[in-house]
Amino acid sequence: MKRIVLCADDYALTAGVSAGIRQLIGSKRLSATSVMTTGLDFPAGVAALLDLIDKRSDLSIGLHVTLTGALPPASGPASWSTSLGSLAHDAVSGQANQNAIETEIAAQFDR
Repeated sequence: MKRIVLCADDYALTAGVSAGIRQLIGSKRLSATSVMTTGLDFPAGVAALLDLIDKRSDLSIGLHVTLTGALPPASGPASWSTSLGSLAHDAVSGQANQNAIETEIAAQFDR
């Protein structure tokens, strides 16, 4: 039998998004979520998520890497453009600040 994993993206983006995802997790409608550690509902939303993890040992949690948009970087001021188009252009043209991006991903993971 094949297993289907249903993952909700953007946990901690806002309190409302987090609450909706927690409700779906609590009713066993989701098997995973990705957490935006730079989101507006972090860390308050994560505390509530940790309570659910105790009840759902089968729940998978992942990192939603956030390099674009209006959310602040976890590592401090961004040294890359926050628009997806500019970041993609910089990456393709070899102009992306790889060290800054690696530092940001590590900071988000650590959070």
